[in-house]
Amino acid sequence: MINIRFTQKMTGSVLQNTPAMAEACYAIGMNLINGKEHLYCTSYKSDDTGVAVRIHRIPHKQYIS
Repeated sequence: MINIRFTQKMTGSVLQNTPAMAEACYAIGMNLINGKEHLYCTSYKSDDTGVAVRIHRIPHKQYIS
């Protein structure tokens, strides 16, 4: 959790899998350009709202200071 508001110290962060995010954006964008459903022929799944797309996670690594 990020607790920078009161202590000015960051105690955590969220890792982003940028290659997977770029791949998902490209695949979904190409589907939309070609008039198909956004998740057509992909391994991605929508969240419960149907708006956000779940991106494959990268393994958690512990921060060592």
